[in-house]
Amino acid sequence: MYKFLVVDDEEIVRRGFRKKIAWEEAGFEYLEPCKNGREAIERIALEHPDVVMTDICMPLVDGLEVANFIADQYPEIMVFILSGYEEFEYARSALRSRVVEYLLKPITSQELSGLVAKLKTRLDQNTNRFNELAKSSVQSRNQALENFSTKSSPTMAMVKAAEAREYIESHYAQKELSIDEICRDLFISPSYLSRLLKRHLGKTFVDVLTEYRIEKAKNLLTSSNLKTYAVAEAVGINDPHYFSTIFKKVTGVTPSVYRGDILKMEQM
Repeated sequence: MYKFLVVDDEEIVRRGFRKKIAWEEAGFEYLEPCKNGREAIERIALEHPDVVMTDICMPLVDGLEVANFIADQYPEIMVFILSGYEEFEYARSALRSRVVEYLLKPITSQELSGLVAKLKTRLDQNTNRFNELAKSSVQSRNQALENFSTKSSPTMAMVKAAEAREYIESHYAQKELSIDEICRDLFISPSYLSRLLKRHLGKTFVDVLTEYRIEKAKNLLTSSNLKTYAVAEAVGINDPHYFSTIFKKVTGVTPSVYRGDILKMEQM
């Protein structure tokens, strides 16, 4: 079930939205609404909603500031502006904050039902994309996906984390592979990707890349006659000494010892 958060300083609006549609039947958990933008920012960090619908004009922190915060910190969250301001500048500011839609008050139950149905379809598509990535992944990624938090629904955040890992597995042999390059291709910021990997995989970008390179190196050491320096180059590491150092750090033994141990086991 997806999470829906309403942010509005009018109590009648907050209460009204809860009663407008059958939220659970529509596939959403209607979170306790927020009465201002400051409260919304705190709650978003704690509850990680999938959708936020916010008014513009509110005390302390307004809706556009909330939208900017979400765009910067949680770009996977869908944001809707619901306001009485039918002004171009507000709408343009909202679009700059990557708001999905700019809606005018009042909104009817029928309009809200239609909107929520569209949201559900889009979120389901994200979930399906996540599932496809999981099914097509190698064993290492499957293990990582099992470590994802089960408290939140598999939305765009999980999709991006899985896509980032898939990118690493496809480009690990690239010697200058960097987090900046991956982020350019995935259209996300390096700081956001770092948070995603830490939250969902419990690792840094360097950790994920290094561990995958070592796994590929182990395969090459046991399935080929390549020299250690050639194995290092094949997995994207120029310096053989550095390769030996990180190989031992990950596996507990040097590449040559690892190869020798495997060969001995096969001859037994």
